[in-house]
Amino acid sequence: MPTDRMVKRVRGAFNPKKEVSVMAWIEDDKGSVLLVRQVVGQRLWTLPGGKVKRNESLKSALKREIREETGLDINAIAYQQMYDRPKRGAVTVLFKVYGQKTLCSNAFSCGRNRRYWVL
Repeated sequence: MPTDRMVKRVRGAFNPKKEVSVMAWIEDDKGSVLLVRQVVGQRLWTLPGGKVKRNESLKSALKREIREETGLDINAIAYQQMYDRPKRGAVTVLFKVYGQKTLCSNAFSCGRNRRYWVL
């Protein structure tokens, strides 16, 4: 029969955790998809999103990340897909954002070369 000490040791040794991230698929009224350039790392173009903070809902995290990265305030969102990334110890949840308008006259670039609407 396991003792309390043994149970504590087992719990401490096996503590699986995954980092949770959210991403947004945002189309404007013309069907273009919004991409942002990463600030750090390889500076690749990607869908906007980021990590979920402790005690933060997925919806709140998505709204916060979109506001930080694009300046957009989003309302209408729908769950699309969950991606398990076991090699990174991460899970990414993809949402679709509805009802966004084109933000600038040039359909390809907006802002400080950080946002692109891809046709």
